[in-house]
Amino acid sequence: PARFAKMAEMERHVTNRIDLLAVKLSHDLSEGNNQVFKIGDGSEAVDHYAVRTRDTVLNADVADADYGDVLVFENVLALWNDDE
Repeated sequence: PARFAKMAEMERHVTNRIDLLAVKLSHDLSEGNNQVFKIGDGSEAVDHYAVRTRDTVLNADVADADYGDVLVFENVLALWNDDE
């Protein structure tokens, strides 16, 4: 639906809050305090990740979901990190 941002157009959303529909594509990839999960919507050309900076009931689904589960992200901050 039109309400959800497309990952292929993420550059135009950086620093904005967006709604996003995505599939969970990994387990927790983090080595630190913040959980990191690879996500995708099929339109992306570069990898996208969801970072869970604080555990709350509102964001528990991203951690609890299985590989391939569809997730709805509401009012999330889109950031760009080009660290290699």
